[in-house]
Amino acid sequence: MTTAARTFEERASHWYSPDGKPVYEVPKADGKGMRKTTIADARKYGYLPSPTNILGKVLAKPQLVSWQIEQGCLAVLTSPRREGESLDDFVYRVLHVDQEHNAERDAAADKGTAIHNAIECALNDVEYPIELEVYVSAALAEVNALGKVKMTERILVGNGHAGRTDAVLENDEFVTVCDFKGCNKLPDKPYDEAIMQVSSYCNSLGNTGDKRVRGAVIYIDRNNPGGIITHIVAGAELELAYKRFRLILEYWKLTNGIV
Repeated sequence: MTTAARTFEERASHWYSPDGKPVYEVPKADGKGMRKTTIADARKYGYLPSPTNILGKVLAKPQLVSWQIEQGCLAVLTSPRREGESLDDFVYRVLHVDQEHNAERDAAADKGTAIHNAIECALNDVEYPIELEVYVSAALAEVNALGKVKMTERILVGNGHAGRTDAVLENDEFVTVCDFKGCNKLPDKPYDEAIMQVSSYCNSLGNTGDKRVRGAVIYIDRNNPGGIITHIVAGAELELAYKRFRLILEYWKLTNGIV
């Protein structure tokens, strides 16, 4: 591979039109420029929320909260205290003014996005940065074990929701919907929101003939190049995950006045 990178459209849209087009922005009322789409726009125009939008607003993420607490503690413990600075002022400055822990968070997110983009490039036979080869090779090995790539970055419209799946694979028996997740440490089991997210994509896939549908949550360790694990979501687990997602979707709709 060469080191040429490809620039991709923004990956995550909170809203989609009923026909599956991303709605990142809408025109301002005065017609001068654009602004981010809001839930008021969704009520007015019938825009569909993404599963990540729904789950992110409703579900707690204890692993993320724990990591954020650790980063805040590390920032306080490793930052120098100014002469005469009270403890309260010191903690406030480190966490709310300097915000070095947020820089760590943003760096992790940027690295995860770069890895994600590189994998997408590889799946589409497009060049990607050679320094990400170890992550890409590990991901391709997992993908190839599940089937042949039929489509990537496909927007799937479901019943009251829409989202963009990373890849859809196919073999003689299964159609597999893949979702790649960057992480700081490989989990022992997939997180609830990941299972429900991939279940929503599976249930939005449509007719797959006589082939069964399953989901695959592929976790990629950002801190351990080549570290990767795949969790298959199928059968009763997949069915239960979608039932749970539907309940959360209905709660979210009622809370936000979405018909």
